[in-house]
Amino acid sequence: MLEGDRFTFRNSEWKLLVETSRYYEIKPDSGSVKRLYKEKLHVILNDSSHYKHAALSCSAFCLKEREAEIRLQILLHLKRRIQELKQDLQLNLDALERASGQIT
Repeated sequence: MLEGDRFTFRNSEWKLLVETSRYYEIKPDSGSVKRLYKEKLHVILNDSSHYKHAALSCSAFCLKEREAEIRLQILLHLKRRIQELKQDLQLNLDALERASGQIT
């Protein structure tokens, strides 16, 4: 989670209940069982659908052995997301400046 000027990385372990050729059934210490398809393992998902209150978040399910790699991927993912947002905002700002030039 990136919120304002703070970055926090939260790690929670899930217990493996069932493994099939296509998916894992996993369960956190408290909460319900989740089915995680194997192609979604080690894939970073955007949790925040939009940028609001200076907060962005993403998540990934990974094997414990790959946690350090996923942490780095998450940092890079958030940096790319911020760059995309900055570019979009600059386009918006440019459009407003053009519009204000037409109004005066």
